[in-house]
Amino acid sequence: MYKVYQYWHHRRLIVQKYGKLPAGEYEVLQKVYEEDDKNYLMWTYKMWLTECFDLWELERKDVVGKIKESHTNNSLWSYRYFLVFSKGDYTKVAKEEIQLAQDAILKAPTNESAWTFYKGVLLSAPKKAGSEGVKLAESLKEEAIKFSEEIMKTDGTNRFAGAMLIDLYKEKEESKAHAMGLCEKMAEVDLLRKNYWLWLKDKIKE
Repeated sequence: MYKVYQYWHHRRLIVQKYGKLPAGEYEVLQKVYEEDDKNYLMWTYKMWLTECFDLWELERKDVVGKIKESHTNNSLWSYRYFLVFSKGDYTKVAKEEIQLAQDAILKAPTNESAWTFYKGVLLSAPKKAGSEGVKLAESLKEEAIKFSEEIMKTDGTNRFAGAMLIDLYKEKEESKAHAMGLCEKMAEVDLLRKNYWLWLKDKIKE
């Protein structure tokens, strides 16, 4: 039932008609979450509820706890990104969000979800944050380089740390050679994606 689009669409129509958040709605959503914490339709519905009833702060607190319990769940990280960067002031929240991602990565260095979130905070979110946000992001990128380099020292095959470094190195002319060199290294240690890393090197060279 909970994976049927019509169920959630009908539920949304009822809540819209009701005009306020029904009692017990969170209990229902928690039950769905416990049964399937990656239910895309449920997360989409929660996004709508948050926007409709201005539940931003309540949801931010709730999702942090869930991330700490299940830090590899990409749905949680995606929802967190939506909650923070749809309404939040980048200059006030970016450092806290990066810390959340770094903590998760240190627990599991190959946690793709946390790396993707981290990269979004550095590269995507600042584009909507104005000049101050972009300025802050530049300083945070320097920290991210050091953090990712430390991960690579421990595990030189970590493709997520490698990809982060390549993305950051290639932004500046003086470090593009480092980016291309790292592409070559990743092609040697990550044979499954060897062609991708070599293609990326050529793109940077162009």
